[in-house]
Amino acid sequence: MWETINEKVIVTLPLRKTIYVEWDKSLPCFGCVVRPSGAKSYIVQYYEGGRGSKQIKITLGKVGLISYAKAKEAAKQILIKRKLANVGAISNTDYFE
Repeated sequence: MWETINEKVIVTLPLRKTIYVEWDKSLPCFGCVVRPSGAKSYIVQYYEGGRGSKQIKITLGKVGLISYAKAKEAAKQILIKRKLANVGAISNTDYFE
């Protein structure tokens, strides 16, 4: 819908009868989950070893409790660590330290 999400866009995301994710096109795998109740959370979602492998979803925090900028930065750090783990630069046990 939007090229990138931001604080203003997130506030205006409409409610639907089912849960959906509005993805940030400027950072793949990062988005905002919108629930029918109106609750919104930032997430990172990716495949552990690429498409077809186990899907990982990490909730970064509720909208309003964590800023968009902090959530996006946290998502970037998670994705960088994931990339480093996939190429063997760090071990999977160091993943979230």
